[in-house]
Amino acid sequence: MTTTPLTHIPHDSGVPASARDFSVEGRVVIVTGAAQGIGRELARQFAAAGDLAVVADHQKQKADTVEKDIKDA
Repeated sequence: MTTTPLTHIPHDSGVPASARDFSVEGRVVIVTGAAQGIGRELARQFAAAGDLAVVADHQKQKADTVEKDIKDA
């Protein structure tokens, strides 16, 4: 049986450990495009991790909704 060597270990992103193991806890994180999609989820996750997430988007009503959702969580 022939096996193919692994070129990527699942837990290894190819980035040095010193760059992977950083913390933003207690920092201000500005998320642009935070009114929907990936930006919204990033803002929610940063806030859940204890960061101050700044929700920035040109769609003010949607951004306000994300801000309210974060505060309510």
